[in-house]
Amino acid sequence: MAASYSGRAPFAFLWNSPSSSCAKHYSVPLDLSLFAAVSDPSNNVVNQNLTLFYDTRLGHYPHITENKNETIKYNGAIPQNTSLRDHLRQAAVDITHYLPNKEAKGLAIIDWEEWMPLWYRNTDKKKIYRKLSVEHLRRHNPMDTFAAIKEKAIIQFETAAREFMKKTLQLGKYLRPNQLWGFYMFPECYNHYRNENIQFTGKCTERDVSLNNKLLWLWGESTALYPSIYFTQHLSNTTSAALFVRHRILEAMRVAELSKKTVPAPVYAYQRLVFSDNTTAFLSQVDLIHSIGESSALGAAGIILWGASSDFRNKEKCSAMDSYLTSTLNPYIVNVTEATKLCSQKLCHNNGRCIRKKFDSSDYLHLNPTNFHIQMNQHGQFISNGVPSQADLMYMADKFTCQYYE
Repeated sequence: MAASYSGRAPFAFLWNSPSSSCAKHYSVPLDLSLFAAVSDPSNNVVNQNLTLFYDTRLGHYPHITENKNETIKYNGAIPQNTSLRDHLRQAAVDITHYLPNKEAKGLAIIDWEEWMPLWYRNTDKKKIYRKLSVEHLRRHNPMDTFAAIKEKAIIQFETAAREFMKKTLQLGKYLRPNQLWGFYMFPECYNHYRNENIQFTGKCTERDVSLNNKLLWLWGESTALYPSIYFTQHLSNTTSAALFVRHRILEAMRVAELSKKTVPAPVYAYQRLVFSDNTTAFLSQVDLIHSIGESSALGAAGIILWGASSDFRNKEKCSAMDSYLTSTLNPYIVNVTEATKLCSQKLCHNNGRCIRKKFDSSDYLHLNPTNFHIQMNQHGQFISNGVPSQADLMYMADKFTCQYYE
């Protein structure tokens, strides 16, 4: 496990994958030495510098699971039908278990995806939570009209959902104040590529921006934001991928500003090294630029690379990941890490991170390949060699500005 991660770096790479089986079971050790934090999202691992709290490991999360012929309800199924007090009591036990060191710094991410705190965000499979909320109220008000019940159900659901999420964050911050607390996948702006016949801009719609404004209580309580920038293979090697990621990061930066904190909450984007619809294909170099490069240039604090257990389930999978790290990812990590450090040093005196002056440009924080060379040293690790020219420094000053740390 890496040392305690403090968050004070221009741009951090964090590994959140159950990859230890590669070395343990298949004799394929992965070179993760370039990551600021290396963590395993598996349930049995504690005291990590990045902790992912799934629904089964933090309190009594109300939700349902649906099989072909059965709906299983957990903890009352909906937030207005469960005990917040019981949830918080168990959550305190869980937080203390998974984060035993009260003084440790790191990231604490709550991954609750079954329902959304805003009624109209619960679409498709999540509509079941609307249905259950109406049924819950109808049992107590059988004579009311459907319209009246629905109106009350919306208020009741959103109020309970807000309290459930807000109190959980407050508890986490109280018990472990040095952790950066937030919910995975928030904010979301639903800017997915849908129609080939319409020019894709990647922008969040006015409706989605308006709905995110209603979550001011969430942005105010969060000490970090963790949006997802996973994308499909259809966007591979296209500028549409950059637009998709760009506006997700910008929306996260925007809502972070809404809380009016002295320094906005840092943004850490969750990304996979494979596509959301094809987990056998790795992101290309261009895809890394359009996701990681885009995030770093816009002022995100870092990237979290998540992986599923299926990504490391056999020797072939592990060998493929090892090859990808060596050939593609690790050299790019060195490139972005060193470029963001250089810009921070020159523009921020090492007290902040660089962000684009023009958000819609294609200006990236990369080392100039004419003056820098990334190569593997005698220990098998990638390093950069070179000195920036005056033109390199002028480029950074012209294209970027400084956002200071807290």
